[in-house]
Amino acid sequence: DINTPETTTSGNIHGCPVSFLLGIAGEVPEFEWVPHCLRPDRIVYIGLRDVDKDEKRILREKGIKAFSMSHVDRYGIGQVVEMALDHVNPKRDRPIHLSFDIDALDPSVAPSTGGKWECLGNFYSLGEFLFVQKTSVIGVSTNYLRLIFHPLSPGTPVRGGLTFREGHYICEAMSETGLLVGVDIMEVNPALKSKFSGQTVKIACSLVKCSLGETLL
Repeated sequence: DINTPETTTSGNIHGCPVSFLLGIAGEVPEFEWVPHCLRPDRIVYIGLRDVDKDEKRILREKGIKAFSMSHVDRYGIGQVVEMALDHVNPKRDRPIHLSFDIDALDPSVAPSTGGKWECLGNFYSLGEFLFVQKTSVIGVSTNYLRLIFHPLSPGTPVRGGLTFREGHYICEAMSETGLLVGVDIMEVNPALKSKFSGQTVKIACSLVKCSLGETLL
C-alpha cells in the first residue's frame, strides 16, 4: 500500500495508504485530513512475494526495511521477526498494534480470503498482513506492499506464502513482547462460500488467540 495516486496501476486509492501517512502521496484534496505520522525508519515489511515496480523504487528511495519470503526461507521466521523488531523497535519500548492479513498465509493454509472488487470487468482479491506500532509499522504482505489492503492478481491466489506455524509464530512473538496493545485479522471472507471457509475462519480465530497469549504449553 505504498503506491501513490500517481503510481498505482489499478487506480484504487486503497493501494495508497502508506504513501499518505508518509506524506509522499502528493495533493489529494479528499485526503488532506490524513496526518503524515509515519517515518520510513519505523516501517518494516515481512514476507513480500511480488512487488510493484514503483513500490520497489519507493522502498529503495526511502530506505524502508523489507523482508521477502526469500528472507524467511533463508533465516527462518524467528530470526526475521527479531530483525524486524530490532529495526523498528530496538529498545522494545514502543506499543505494537498487530494487523494480520490472513492472505499472508499460503492459499493452501487459508484459501477463503479477501474481498472481490470489480475493476474493468475483472475481480480482484484483497490481501495483506502487518503490525503497526504507533508511528511504526512491521508488515507482512502477500503480493504487493500494503498497509491496509491491496488487490492481488485477478482471482489468482499467490503461492509461496507463510505456513500455518510461521503465521502463528509471529502472533506468539508479538504477544511475548508484552507490548501488543491491539490486534486485527484482515481479509477473512467466509462470504466466498467455498468449502474452505470454515478452515480459514478457524485459523483466523487461532491467530487471535495466539496474539492474546494462548500458548501450546
